[in-house]
Amino acid sequence: MVVFTIAKEREDTVNVHRVRMDIADEEIQYAKEYLGPARTKVNRDAKRKAITWLPSGDADFLGALGEIVVRRWLGISEQDWKEKYKTQLIQDTEWDTGRHRGDFGKIEVKTTPLGHGRLLVQPHNDISKIYVLVLLHEWKNNVAYLAGWNYGHLIKVPERWMTDMPRPVFGMLQKDLEPMSKLKELIGTQKDLILLEDVL
Repeated sequence: MVVFTIAKEREDTVNVHRVRMDIADEEIQYAKEYLGPARTKVNRDAKRKAITWLPSGDADFLGALGEIVVRRWLGISEQDWKEKYKTQLIQDTEWDTGRHRGDFGKIEVKTTPLGHGRLLVQPHNDISKIYVLVLLHEWKNNVAYLAGWNYGHLIKVPERWMTDMPRPVFGMLQKDLEPMSKLKELIGTQKDLILLEDVL
């Protein structure tokens, strides 16, 4: 069961350019019954610890749902993503070897259950990657928001270091994120960002 408390949004921290995305019931079911539990097993086997206060199962469900939302925003077909990418990655015994490719090539997905949540990046995360923040505070209403994105090297700076988390982490406020429209333009000029030939 996915249970957590939603805090009130703080208007001074949110990105006004965020993009609303509707979530289908089938997508929630897939994240809850297959992809989320698969992520939980892999993380448990690797003895990874969560960086937030969410139970691991909840965090993995939200992570899976966030990837589904971004997959659709990127225009990657559901069949290719499920059959050729995610299934292969989850079943790959060399998980970390595959994971360095990123969720979608050079694009990594981060999620939060808070409407005002920050984009959190761990110390070991690649500074050359692009990180996209998905807000899932309204997932029960079949709604997600793409808050924005930024580069790892701009997120992983000393002034963004947060120690008031279960594990220290870098965090960027939503107001400091770039709008998704800018990422769409970037992908249009740099096709290698999503590395479909490697992902698929």
